[in-house]
Amino acid sequence: MRIAAGSRDYYSVGSRLKEETGEDDLKGKLKRRSTHGKLSHGQLEEAISVAATSDVIGYLQGEGLIIDMDGEYLVRSALDEFAEKLGDDLGDDVARSFDDAGNVMPTGEYSSLIESEIEVRSNVLAHVRSSGADIGKRDVIEAVQSEYNDDAADPHIDVLDARSLAVAVEPFEQMVEARAEDLTRPLLQDLTAATADSLKQELRESIDDLHLTTSDAGNAYARTQVRERGEELIDERF
Repeated sequence: MRIAAGSRDYYSVGSRLKEETGEDDLKGKLKRRSTHGKLSHGQLEEAISVAATSDVIGYLQGEGLIIDMDGEYLVRSALDEFAEKLGDDLGDDVARSFDDAGNVMPTGEYSSLIESEIEVRSNVLAHVRSSGADIGKRDVIEAVQSEYNDDAADPHIDVLDARSLAVAVEPFEQMVEARAEDLTRPLLQDLTAATADSLKQELRESIDDLHLTTSDAGNAYARTQVRERGEELIDERF
């Protein structure tokens, strides 16, 4: 396939030649040359050794190799690297949003948070929608989310699919522990006429009034966790 490229022509590799040259040669080269999953216009031209005219860019985008983002290019095979850099950039803001929400929020709210934070920093979602590539907005958002749904990530977000909740693990656990200790400490001061069951009942009654998160589902989950931890503390004394 001949593609006009300024003073030179660019010829795409035909299906028979792919057996000789390796189908992933160009994909691998673009990924290796990328920085955080992206190429500048100059980097793209160096990678393909030809002028990156609109026809060439259209061809590369049509082949699912790049996504044109107004003068810079997302390398499709380097989406993970791109998402990792985006994740690093918005990590502090995500952590603050979870802190404001009580360290737990519905998964839909979490997804919307990631989307809005991406849009503040990059035009990638708009270009993905219009590129016609085999990558959609959800793919980018989920790739960035996966940066947090990982024990090694900071913040580490645990998505509880059964409850449709996302939890900022470490601060949430710290909050649960602190609340459980605060509620059980006065109950455990005088055990002369108390039983474990009577203290647990008092604990449950005090937890009913707790407002720990900004969502009803998150609050219900947080109350359950505080109750269970408080009951463990009571059992440890009997």
